[in-house]
Amino acid sequence: MATLVLVRHGRTTANASGVLAGRTPGVLLDDTGHEQVARTGERLAAVPLVAVVSSPMERCRQTRAAILERQHGSPTAPVEHAISECDYGDWQGRPLKELAKEPLWSTVQSHPSAAVFPGGESLLAMQARAVEAVRRTSTDAVPGGGAGPGTDQHSAAEGSTGGQSAAAAPEDLDDGPAELAGPGRS
Repeated sequence: MATLVLVRHGRTTANASGVLAGRTPGVLLDDTGHEQVARTGERLAAVPLVAVVSSPMERCRQTRAAILERQHGSPTAPVEHAISECDYGDWQGRPLKELAKEPLWSTVQSHPSAAVFPGGESLLAMQARAVEAVRRTSTDAVPGGGAGPGTDQHSAAEGSTGGQSAAAAPEDLDDGPAELAGPGRS
């Protein structure tokens, strides 16, 4: 069975300045973000990855490069457009403090699956495309994780070498809540 490791990109210039980057080109890791992804690469160095799949976002490709730099062997490194950032439409590039005053903000915080960004996509549509991409690229993945009695479980921490892995955020990449996450969500 495949083991999938999700790693969020390191901190970016947009995260540090409180701007909703979305799909804005040129949003790169800042110095803190480079340190975070270097530590992530070190932590994942012991896990022989088969693949490191990345969003096309530059910050995600920078994160992927830091992980690949520490890998022994030659994992594949495809770009998967379906796991790209949400299309925030008219919200993209705006300060979070400004967005928090929008009526839609409370929906994003309390009932994200109902949020549709003006000129963009819904969080539900983003979730559907990302889940479909993970299922498509991890052909031996079991929906629901296959946990339970009688399953042969191996985790990355246990050194499983048989599954495919994709990388996105261990706890040391946490630079606070994700841009739009409310309490308890990231």
